[in-house]
Amino acid sequence: MADGRPFHSKDARIIIGTTTLGQLNAYSLSINTDSVETDEFEEDWKRNVPGQSTWSGDVSGWVYADKRVLMDAVTGQAALALFLYPDSADTSNYFSGTAVFTSWSGSGSASSAAALTANFVGDGELARVGFA
Repeated sequence: MADGRPFHSKDARIIIGTTTLGQLNAYSLSINTDSVETDEFEEDWKRNVPGQSTWSGDVSGWVYADKRVLMDAVTGQAALALFLYPDSADTSNYFSGTAVFTSWSGSGSASSAAALTANFVGDGELARVGFA
């Protein structure tokens, strides 16, 4: 995106393991860094030292046949490769890492399509490719 415009996530792509999930329509990704307060005697202000970082998020969408990939990710108790492309037309900008899927939930009613959400936490470092 050399022209400086923001991404529109209508063309996002999520890949778990080797499977591109087509039923998804929303994602979130959060990167957090711990901080440690380093209080000292006779100081009026607290200081903080940055610590370790972590990442987590979720994916949401409609229940289609490939929902088993998310169910299996949660119940498989194994870390899986995760690739998140905010815009699949621009493959030079993406996030990737190994994630542990921690929960899967579904919902539905007589008046709507069946929906799902799966939550994950990062297992190690998150690569941010192309985001300079």
